[in-house]
Amino acid sequence: FLFRAQMVPVLVEMDRVEDGLLIDDIEKKSGGRISHIRKIDVASTAQTRLARMDGLISMRLHAALLASTVGVAPFIVSYDPKTAAFARLLGLPAPPSIESLTAQRLFELFMEHQKAGERNRQIVVRSVKELTELARGNLELTRKVLRGAATIKG
Repeated sequence: FLFRAQMVPVLVEMDRVEDGLLIDDIEKKSGGRISHIRKIDVASTAQTRLARMDGLISMRLHAALLASTVGVAPFIVSYDPKTAAFARLLGLPAPPSIESLTAQRLFELFMEHQKAGERNRQIVVRSVKELTELARGNLELTRKVLRGAATIKG
């Protein structure tokens, strides 16, 4: 479906064992026409590569998280409650469940997501900024608590 839509699919290996074997199988079945990104050892490498993508279909929480940090609105497929929860945190529509998804339906939903690309990107950028500020607040609170604990013991 992606090739017919003039898109270039790129498989991203987030788990070397599970994803690596799957990528091998998909590459064999596609005659080697699918690109891949493998052996990502640090988050910044993934972020640099994901930032160059026009879109992302994410079945992994970490891929969605890393893409969102570089302004790419991920199209999340829910395989676990944590991926659905992350979509809610980002302000994106509820992701479809992997169990009831066909390739045709996945493609259709992804294309709808892409049509709303700029809107989704703005939502994600705003949400990531808000979530980052909340995380910084949590860090500051943790620092204060730890400073207080050190004072009490010292």
